[in-house]
Amino acid sequence: MVKYISIFLLAFLISIILFFLFSYLLMDESFILAIGAALSILLSFIISQLFYLINLVRKQRESRGGHES
Repeated sequence: MVKYISIFLLAFLISIILFFLFSYLLMDESFILAIGAALSILLSFIISQLFYLINLVRKQRESRGGHES
């Protein structure tokens, strides 16, 4: 579980850093900042859930005995 939390935090921090770097192009736009922050949190959550699902599918395939790489 710690692995997925760290993936979430890493994706969140990278998106926040990139968002603030690009926000300098749009000065005094608090609405855009709020929307961007919300989207960053939601997309980071989706990324961490995708990693969880990928690992879950891998474990199910390995438990069935099929190792297709």
